[in-house]
Amino acid sequence: MDQSFYFLPNSPTNRRLDRFSILNDDQEGEDGPVPFWALLQHVLQPNIESSGQLIEVLDTVSNILRDSSGSAGEYGTLKSMVDGHGPAFFVDVWPKIVYCSLQLQECFPEGRIPVLQPGTKLQWTRLQVASLVANQFLCSLDCPAGRDGYFDFSIWYASEQRHPYSAQMYLKAVFEYFRQLQVPFPDEAASNPAKVVYSMHDYHETSPPSPEPERVPLQPISVQMLESYDTRLQEHSHQEPDGAVVISANKDIGFGNSPEACPAVLVTPTLQATETVTIEGAAPMLCITGQRRNVQWEVLPRERRIGGRMLFMDALEIDELDGSEALPDIQPGHLEREIRKAYTAFSSWASGDESTVYTGVWGCGAFNGDPGVKMTILWIAASMAGRRLTVVCDDSHGGFPMQFRGLVDRVPSSWTVRELRTLLESLAPDTQRSETVKELSRLLE
Repeated sequence: MDQSFYFLPNSPTNRRLDRFSILNDDQEGEDGPVPFWALLQHVLQPNIESSGQLIEVLDTVSNILRDSSGSAGEYGTLKSMVDGHGPAFFVDVWPKIVYCSLQLQECFPEGRIPVLQPGTKLQWTRLQVASLVANQFLCSLDCPAGRDGYFDFSIWYASEQRHPYSAQMYLKAVFEYFRQLQVPFPDEAASNPAKVVYSMHDYHETSPPSPEPERVPLQPISVQMLESYDTRLQEHSHQEPDGAVVISANKDIGFGNSPEACPAVLVTPTLQATETVTIEGAAPMLCITGQRRNVQWEVLPRERRIGGRMLFMDALEIDELDGSEALPDIQPGHLEREIRKAYTAFSSWASGDESTVYTGVWGCGAFNGDPGVKMTILWIAASMAGRRLTVVCDDSHGGFPMQFRGLVDRVPSSWTVRELRTLLESLAPDTQRSETVKELSRLLE
């Protein structure tokens, strides 16, 4: 199978055994399998009016594709969410899922989509995106090459969830996405239809031109404090002109608050050391505040459902290193890798002089990066790319925001990228985590 393409349910090569004798015998090939697309069309024909009937449809699709119910198991979380939505789900959500899923043939008549490669982009209309999201809901897609699951919405369906509230939240976003769609879509044949753009970038294609780092001035940086984490910065109106927000630190990108961003997992291979992904125009559906067990959400009003620019750049997984160094963040190869990664992401679009990148404390959660080192790295990379940087913190970050503000204030305004990097490289390898900002401040005295 050609791995430069991802093959869809309507691909002529996608054939499955007709385990439930759904189609006529004359559609069978010589070896027995029939076109999966014909099976899916037939399975989606009956009128569905209850969560039990919905689960029967999904279970049938999964058994045809995988000979089992797959990772969804007994669909307990999905059932409770559908039942909680009430009869309206089968009036204003489910019919649109069916409609959009069956538009796949019109949207992608060849039955395949290109896998992203460095320097390429995919620009899809809203209808094309919706057709893919609908099939992610139906779990009618094959697992992309190189991924270990997490490519359709079945991960949220079972009763047993590591974070049940998060699964409910993401399902709510999907329900709202389809509920608010206009079906049939407005004229997609217009000269300039709205699009969602997915692009992949490589450092070797965006490597810094002259002037050299010694002559690149540091761009402005600020620290913004929030009471708790929220997703407002994913909205276009909060990013300022030509801005962006860092979304992810994972090398295998995942799902989030914007269903229109979810198809990216189908076409994005595992990010390599110099690669990043940018998604533009994917509309968020919820405003999410808090984290883990304290997460809450509210449905965004229509005027705020405009997608901004999201940057996916994986951080070094320091938690997986051997621990031989007290501060592995500043090892030469690691430092260079992170600067190049962030610069690639921050250089992935053209903009004016007032472009700001917003970021959380990137790579410092599960991956165990040091906040002082990582945020200084992002300041260097943003300056190389000509971007302003805003580091967004909340109460969970303790005293770090105030400490880092103090460090920023001590850095001379005349400094260049080279001087800030030299300061960072001056940290002793045995500097302890959580002491890096204090040590950098001391070195400035």
